[in-house]
Amino acid sequence: LNQLKNRQKPPLFQSYLLTKSKKKIPVEIAVTYLEGWRDNELVGQGNIRDISLSRNVLNRLKKSEEKYRGLIENLDVGIARSTPGPPGRFVEVNQAMVDMLGYPKSELFKVNLAYFHENPDLGADILETLAAKGCVKDREFRLIREDQSVITVSYIGKAIKDADGCILYVDEIIEDITTRK
Repeated sequence: LNQLKNRQKPPLFQSYLLTKSKKKIPVEIAVTYLEGWRDNELVGQGNIRDISLSRNVLNRLKKSEEKYRGLIENLDVGIARSTPGPPGRFVEVNQAMVDMLGYPKSELFKVNLAYFHENPDLGADILETLAAKGCVKDREFRLIREDQSVITVSYIGKAIKDADGCILYVDEIIEDITTRK
C-alpha cells in the first residue's frame, strides 16, 4: 500500500487465497496504481492469477530433476557434457568425473578438453568420429590428472546435433580402467 501511495509499482508477489469451498490455492498478485482519479483517492487495480497448475508442474519437474541428478551423481563413472571442440569445454560433470581428474569442479570448466589428454590431438579424432557416426564407443585413451599422474579411461560419447546436423554438445561416459589394465 505504501508503494501505491507513493505511485510506485509494487512487485509481483505470491500468496494464498481461500476458495468458496475453503480450499487454499496459491496465487500470483500484481497491483498497479491507476492514474486519473481524485488526488486524495488511492486507486489500484489488482490482477490475481491461480498458479496451482504451474506450481504443481514445477514441483514435479523439481522432483524429476532431483531423481535423475541423484542417479548421475551416485554413479562411479564419470558423466560429462561438453561443447564440441576445438575448443571443447566441459559444461556439466558429475562428482565421479571431478574425483577422476582430481581438479576442483569449477576448474574443469575453465580449460580446453585437450588439456586433460595425454595426446592432445586425440580430441580432433574423436570429434571427427562423432560428427560422422554420431557416437564413439569403447575408445581407450589416457588422461592427465591434476597431480600429473596419468590414468587410462574407457570412453563412450554421443553427439547431440541440431536440425542442420551441427554438434551442439557431446554427452560422455568416462570410466577409469587404470587398475583393470
